[in-house]
Amino acid sequence: MRARCAAQDRRGIPEAQQALLYSSEIEDFLTPVVMKLATNDERAIELRAKFRRLYGSVWAERVLAFCLKNYPHGPVDGLKQAPGIAA
Repeated sequence: MRARCAAQDRRGIPEAQQALLYSSEIEDFLTPVVMKLATNDERAIELRAKFRRLYGSVWAERVLAFCLKNYPHGPVDGLKQAPGIAA
């Protein structure tokens, strides 16, 4: 993650416009969680834990917000409203 963002920094891409993940990665992460029969709070907890495990506490929230902002399918508006989500 650090290398991907550093490369975009060098190209002059503002942080708010940087692509943290490919769209296929976003779908791979979110689709199974969105399709679960769970509350939005439970889904948010699961995603947050997954991203902390994969990307560490420094990047987890930024990656989660990026995924929710760029997920092209289905209802993630409820997830965006879950406590602590900054999407």
